[in-house]
Amino acid sequence: MNIALLGFVTAFLYIIAAALLAIHLKQGQRRTANLGDESPLAVQVPAIIALVAHGIMLINDFSSHGISFSFFGSLAIFAWLITALLLAASLKWPLNALGVMVYPISGLCVVAFGFAAATRGDTDTLALSPELEVHIAISVFAYSLLSLAALQACLLAVQDHQLHNHKTGSFVLALPPLQTMERLMFQLIAVGTALLTLSLVSGFYVVDDWMSHKILFSIVAWLIFATLLIGRWQAGWRGRRAIRFTLAGISFLMLAFFGSKLVFELILGR
Repeated sequence: MNIALLGFVTAFLYIIAAALLAIHLKQGQRRTANLGDESPLAVQVPAIIALVAHGIMLINDFSSHGISFSFFGSLAIFAWLITALLLAASLKWPLNALGVMVYPISGLCVVAFGFAAATRGDTDTLALSPELEVHIAISVFAYSLLSLAALQACLLAVQDHQLHNHKTGSFVLALPPLQTMERLMFQLIAVGTALLTLSLVSGFYVVDDWMSHKILFSIVAWLIFATLLIGRWQAGWRGRRAIRFTLAGISFLMLAFFGSKLVFELILGR
């Protein structure tokens, strides 16, 4: 299988899905609290096909070379899971607008992964204990949900800025109300933080070096998200403060997971 070619085709489908979704949102045909619960089938089909092709790429590569947690391999895994969670969550929550950001990002990740997979040499299969597999699975789900929350925070920031400056374009008008967007963000943060808690607890049993940067940055991120949730519960934190906390938290999580991979693999070439 030409994995690089499949990567470009998958990315093209992701871009089509994002473009169709943007056009649908800019039409602004509906403006109710339930906007986003449904979108035309033409918008969803390219994203679903891209997700399937993306999954085939991962399965094909991992079956040949083992599970890869290299920089580009990790990006591809996260991109697939974030896209899958978005499509699934959109069946219940009005989160479709996030596809405008998620699909192009997934497209970039899958192209990079396809190129890296096509040009790398043979690698040893990574052997994982069952306990470590559970820990990794929980961690990936936690990071993916919190990444969706961060993207939701970005949309919320744009919406809040334009509403405060009386610049409500068709895209902003097509989004759910500000309160709905904010509530969805906190729901994602709550579930993601719960999973991050389980990840840290399970990591206590499977990780040898608790002073590594991954653990320390993850703990800092957990403290930020936990503080935000307590502030929301006790003092009703919302708006720009909630957005800043969310983006700060995800920044530390990205440093925890991708920081060393970026430095060692892409900068130092190790």
